[in-house]
Amino acid sequence: MQLNRLGALSAKQEISLVTSKEATGEEDRSRNFAQDNTAARRQNARQIIVRTRSWLDYLTAIEVGSEIKRPEDLSKILLGAQGFLCQAEHALNASESADPATEMLLYEKRLLLHAMGLQPQPPRIGLSDLRDFARSLSFVGPESDVEGLLLRIHSYTSFGTRQVQLERSDYWIADLLAGLALTFFRKYDLPMGSRILRALSYLGVDTEDVDDCVDFLRLHQRPEGAFGFFGAQEYELLTSKSQEFSADFDLKLPITIECLWAIREASDRDWRMYQTIPQLTHL
Repeated sequence: MQLNRLGALSAKQEISLVTSKEATGEEDRSRNFAQDNTAARRQNARQIIVRTRSWLDYLTAIEVGSEIKRPEDLSKILLGAQGFLCQAEHALNASESADPATEMLLYEKRLLLHAMGLQPQPPRIGLSDLRDFARSLSFVGPESDVEGLLLRIHSYTSFGTRQVQLERSDYWIADLLAGLALTFFRKYDLPMGSRILRALSYLGVDTEDVDDCVDFLRLHQRPEGAFGFFGAQEYELLTSKSQEFSADFDLKLPITIECLWAIREASDRDWRMYQTIPQLTHL
């Protein structure tokens, strides 16, 4: 809300504010504070990741030992002539849809293959399309509407790999996302709240709401490194599901990945998951 009030200042007031900051040195202090805040965010994120790493290494050792005996087996599954990536590329090439809604659903897959050097850069939607959809969103609408908003932000920002900067008149979109993230966190829907937090960070608006969301997630990291305290719900799943259900793999792991991903990207604008994907030299 403070950003919206700043956006409503007249041009004369803004000039006076800037002049006052330059005269008092407040501009330099504000810049130094922002730099210190960014460094603190990155340090906190590193500590959280280190805390989780041993637990993830433990799960990886179990999975590799039980499912894949040799590294080349995984390479064949992913990169072989009939492997997953090859089949995914053929499927996307064959599904050139004229339906914009379908294309947004496929955007992430096309972007991943583009990052690997297997597909061209997928087309993005414009800010006006994102703005119009956000305006139509209802706070009492279904969760699918929120999913639709995230799809549009992912397309507009290329999952944060494209630098964007909202005009002040559009900061209300960031306020909307922050409210949605906190709402889902209050419902203890950690995966959805984390996805909204990532989308908020992609828009390049630095607000205290980002820190509030990251702090919430940090408070819900378990001693061994996983995220989420599920209590009776976890016990109910363990007792009602078949023996194939694993609390670590089926419950904690996917939630922990979503939380870590959100914390890492929200804490460092210069780091984006999809920019770390290496290009493949061959399939």
